[in-house]
Amino acid sequence: MKTLCLALLAIIMFHINVFGQEFNVDGINYKVTSMNPATVEVALNSSFKGNANIPDSVTNASTMYKVTSIGERAFTGCYHLYSASIPNSVISIGTRAFERCSRLTSVNISNTITSLRESTFDGCSSLTSINIPNSVITIGRFVFYACTSLTSVNIGNGVKSIGNFAFSDCTGLTSVNIPNSVTSIGMRAFQFCKGLQSVILSDSITSIGESSFVGCSNLTSINIPNSVMSIGESAFKDCYRLSSVYIPNSVNSISPIAFSRCTELTSVNIPKSVTTIGSLAFAFCSGLKSVTVHWNTPLEINANVFENVNVMNVTLYVPDGTQDAYRIAPGWKDFEIAVISGVHDFDVQDNLVQVFPNPVSHSFTVSSPDNLEANFSYTIIDVEGRIVSQGNSSYIKPISTENLATGNYIINIITEQGKQLSQTLIKN
Repeated sequence: MKTLCLALLAIIMFHINVFGQEFNVDGINYKVTSMNPATVEVALNSSFKGNANIPDSVTNASTMYKVTSIGERAFTGCYHLYSASIPNSVISIGTRAFERCSRLTSVNISNTITSLRESTFDGCSSLTSINIPNSVITIGRFVFYACTSLTSVNIGNGVKSIGNFAFSDCTGLTSVNIPNSVTSIGMRAFQFCKGLQSVILSDSITSIGESSFVGCSNLTSINIPNSVMSIGESAFKDCYRLSSVYIPNSVNSISPIAFSRCTELTSVNIPKSVTTIGSLAFAFCSGLKSVTVHWNTPLEINANVFENVNVMNVTLYVPDGTQDAYRIAPGWKDFEIAVISGVHDFDVQDNLVQVFPNPVSHSFTVSSPDNLEANFSYTIIDVEGRIVSQGNSSYIKPISTENLATGNYIINIITEQGKQLSQTLIKN
């Protein structure tokens, strides 16, 4: 019995002594995290040079260990790390694992990772592209902060949230397609992405966060889906090249400074679902030519909503029969009042028909989850309520947009049975 106890004690002491032990294999440091099963994490490698090809298992002192994680700050500040390959055995990456690896040009993220934690690739200024696998559910805050060479991002269909500052200061990023799985975009998630030209938001996002796209000075178009209920403070501030905005009828609030200093913004369509517009929301939008509103009773707004906009030269399109009310309403009375033709003044219902692709360059097709009739008539209307195109088509026939100017439109559809539907349309 004494011999057995001593043997068990020896085994226990061996496990205690080995747990937390570090060793090096092929230039990479590892730390033992468990002996049953035998696992390790990639430990601190602050002076690593070259390409980090992390294997799924390593052997030390005749024991084979499975590599299951990359530790916190594992490669932080490795200025001579050029690439990293992460095997499927790895199920977690610690915070700041590759922070400030300024010469890291490529990384392969395994499809077993469920979360990219805070500042994982923060300051990786040579990283040019990233593929975020479908296994990832959350992109934490500052994950790709100041990845200034990042031009291409593929966000997997499993991502549900994009954290604060996640892609902030990615000045080389030109386009972003956010999948339908994403329900929230954090504060300043894409701020100062100065190369960003187009953004396609998922139709499951309910709010556009504070300063999400502030300073995206080359952003020319934005598709705001019919799921969004609020547009956060400074969300599109300083998006100088944004030329038109169509706000869907799901939105109930536009926060202060939301579109301030969008100097090339020429037209805005505001649905009657909006009940509040914050201070300076459209301030310094000096290029405004038209604003279309749909309230039968003028919405009360602060006098500075359109500060530094010469509203006397801006046409305000209002519902027929409301002209006199708008001519005396504070905040609206100084506009040039015009009337939206009643036939075009009905609500947009994005959930009933889909336009693909949208935004569109040359042509698009229409589909419907309701399996509506094969043929329909259509009318395309600009934000000023003017008909720019009309005709007859079907759900398998492309509709040309070659003659449409860049901007936002509504396509009105009337089916063979007389059902009337509408969908926003963005022309690139």
